[in-house]
Amino acid sequence: NNISLFICNNMDPYLNEQAPEYWKVREWLSGFSGSNGLLAVTENTAALWSDSRYVLQAQLETKGKEILFFNESLPDSPNLVQWIKGLRLANKSVIALDGRCFNISFVNSLEAFCKENGFSTELRSNPAEELWKKRPSVTFSTIYLMPPEYTGEPSSQKILSIRKKMNEQNADGLIVTALDDIAWCFNLRGNDALYSPIANACAYISEKEAVIFIHTSKATPELLTYLHNEGIIVADYDKWDKFISSLSPDLKICIDPFKCNAYFNSLISSKYKIFASSPIELLKSVKNSTEIEYERKVMPYDGAALCRLFYWIEKELSEGHTLYESQVADKIAEIRSVHPAYLSESFAAIVGYGANGAIVHYHPEKGKDRILEKDSLLLIDTGAHYIHGTTDITRTIALGSPTKDMCRDFTLVLKGHIALANVIFPEGTRGSQLDVLARQFLWKECMGYLHGTGHGIGYVLNVHEGPQNIRLEENPTVLLPGMLLSNEPGYYREGYYGIRCENTILVKKYRETENGNFLCFDTLSLYPFDLNLIDSTLLSEKERNWLNNYHKRVYEELSPLLNTEERMWLEEKTQPLP
Repeated sequence: NNISLFICNNMDPYLNEQAPEYWKVREWLSGFSGSNGLLAVTENTAALWSDSRYVLQAQLETKGKEILFFNESLPDSPNLVQWIKGLRLANKSVIALDGRCFNISFVNSLEAFCKENGFSTELRSNPAEELWKKRPSVTFSTIYLMPPEYTGEPSSQKILSIRKKMNEQNADGLIVTALDDIAWCFNLRGNDALYSPIANACAYISEKEAVIFIHTSKATPELLTYLHNEGIIVADYDKWDKFISSLSPDLKICIDPFKCNAYFNSLISSKYKIFASSPIELLKSVKNSTEIEYERKVMPYDGAALCRLFYWIEKELSEGHTLYESQVADKIAEIRSVHPAYLSESFAAIVGYGANGAIVHYHPEKGKDRILEKDSLLLIDTGAHYIHGTTDITRTIALGSPTKDMCRDFTLVLKGHIALANVIFPEGTRGSQLDVLARQFLWKECMGYLHGTGHGIGYVLNVHEGPQNIRLEENPTVLLPGMLLSNEPGYYREGYYGIRCENTILVKKYRETENGNFLCFDTLSLYPFDLNLIDSTLLSEKERNWLNNYHKRVYEELSPLLNTEERMWLEEKTQPLP
């Protein structure tokens, strides 16, 4: 097809982090299954870009395929444009991609580069449509109403808040294609994306109307009635392309260049496009009092599920049974699913024993996973969606007797976790200003980790949610009361073991003083840290008190939900440090 370079990712038209199998073109071509990654293919070579979380995973999954790997977390790694320059492509070479699967910002930058270097772009190319013989089909799930008692705010009120922000941007209309934004705004949920209870849809909001485009045959009567009563126009999804193509060129249309795909943008003829962050993103990130109340309520029975999991692991191993990593991943989903409010996992369970724990986003695969032995560490990172809350928690435990190095490494990570959990900070603080608190004890020993310390967490939406985060890289978003984040420092000894200590935390008001308003974090997750891995000589009195108080709270809140054997087991796991 006269293409010199083809670029692909694993995105769908809504740019979901975890897209349905149909859209995983990069994984089909390369074998790399990580949530972040870009693949470029020429006639003679191929290159893959991802971040530090996936270095080991990418090496394993692309082994033998002669694909170059670049860690985009490292400053000396060439980016896509720099790599293309090194190829010395001929003049008028065609660089192709599927514009439905890339955001506007990426495509605009690529087109500018191509124009400067005598190349052209083809934005409607996807060889998978012809060559992927066993490509999975696209399915659409039922779209249902998020129970109003759990949302805390009707759609009509949310739309008023959105319009207020639109007026501040001087926008006549807003294009909304991020599925979690749509689900939040219209109080709906579905099952069209992996690990997120969201539904395929698009929306347009103006001063006079709000229109949502969905597969109407999949919508429940309850949802359709609700949307009608809220004054929202419901249209069939197939009319979306024609609708945005017919918008007046004179309208000032707000489009998020990072959340809207380039194909949709090409259909909009507005002469006054406003490329800016969607106002929904920040509104959605601040949970209201109802959402916070239910998020708190979901934590005890999620913690109780973890108690049953870890108790089961210990019992199985003590009785001499063989356990594989994938069995553990299946077991936590099974245990959680018993609860009547359970919807799904919030991400694929990470269960890594020994060296696999050092692969930051490792997911066990039956037939390729490891047996749990009694001479290393087991890292389990899991989460779930319930109808009224989302969880994300990581614990690392010792199987057998831990070494001094294991205890030291674990305690340094735990000290960073406690430091972040305890911080008091002034209003207006950004996550990047707090990140060092979690890393300081590792850095003192010339150790560290390359992933972020905290990501935003959605309320029965995406478990990874912006715009807030806690990481080394600068982010202008300030932390606001009501935001949910993770607190997850870690350390990874390649070839040996991985350690991560993660809880979900809530930003809340601390105190108003003559020096301004101050905020703090409230730890929501409930499950003990492994006492066998703690070197108490490395803990300060303040850190020891925090841990003892946390474990006391864990026992008080979880024990009523457990049977006698499980309760006795938890009591042992939450004994105070002397």
